[in-house]
Amino acid sequence: MVISRKELKSALGILKLVACAKGNLASLGNILMQVRARTLVLTATNLKIFVQVQMQVTSETEGTELLIDIEDLIKLASLKGLPDKASVEVLPECKAKVVIGGIEMHIGTISTDLFPPVPETPVTDMLCSSNRMKEMIEKTIKSMTPDVTRVHYNCARLECGHDNQFNMVTTDGHRISTFGVASARYHIKHEISLPPIMLKLISKLRGMLAMSIADSKIYIETEDRTRVWCKCTEEPFPSWERAIPRNSSDRVQVRVNKEMFENAVRVTALTADERSEGIKLQIKKGVMHISSDTKTSNCTAEVPAIYAGKEFSIGFKAKYLLDVFGVLDEDEVMLEMNPEDNLDPLVIREKDFLHILMPMRL
Repeated sequence: MVISRKELKSALGILKLVACAKGNLASLGNILMQVRARTLVLTATNLKIFVQVQMQVTSETEGTELLIDIEDLIKLASLKGLPDKASVEVLPECKAKVVIGGIEMHIGTISTDLFPPVPETPVTDMLCSSNRMKEMIEKTIKSMTPDVTRVHYNCARLECGHDNQFNMVTTDGHRISTFGVASARYHIKHEISLPPIMLKLISKLRGMLAMSIADSKIYIETEDRTRVWCKCTEEPFPSWERAIPRNSSDRVQVRVNKEMFENAVRVTALTADERSEGIKLQIKKGVMHISSDTKTSNCTAEVPAIYAGKEFSIGFKAKYLLDVFGVLDEDEVMLEMNPEDNLDPLVIREKDFLHILMPMRL
């Protein structure tokens, strides 16, 4: 078969996210290559996730199969100064002959029988654009904990309603980010917790995504026939909606300029305690003072604020404020807080985005 090294390199950019050897299962570090009707199907897995990418090839041998180390394929696709087209031929005794221009090389392979069986393809019943899914991930991923031992926080909850309505939620126990359609506004048909590697995979997909969710499993197929199967965690996701403050006459709104607030937080964070990263917001009529104070240093910045209520103070972790402001689009940001309770959460809303941040004692 004759393949394009450029197209192969692009396919490997997705497959390498899951192809990795595990203990005695060396086959998991390999890519299964199968020729079907002049189409090369490349499959990788880590057992929990299977990924298939298809590309057009020129082949006279229907049904050709080989299992080859992904690192060898990456080296093959990345060779510079050589023609794009490469001829690959399966040889006896687990060998593959690769010819690029005037160069011929023999690469070791392993038996395709060692590759785990690929799951069956379910019927899809939902559609979502890859751009919309990518936007949901970008808006919420900062609130997901990187700690893999906290399984129910080390994931993103995807809620799917009727009429292709989607909502994504993440939380690390200190903050919550949700983007899409608030679940209170529609009937949830499916919900599933996506691991971090699935979020990386989804971010690389293009076009419309056809999906199926059932029994803690999700299947995604793109218009160019890239396919992803994933067995997701069955750990219960936190009841995040309970953390949304109820409407109360005690809560107030404080409007600030996004850029000015970000700059003030970034500067005052420099003198904040290294462990807590805590900074204090002191809100008065028309102004907000942002400060940090340790035994050896301190800093105070002033930001104009549209607010006419009573004076109050509240503390937050600087990084968490910078994370949420980093995904906001509007120039002006409305901060919802409770002057009567400095442990009541901060709420930020913007179009389809909702963020809840717990204060900290300073």
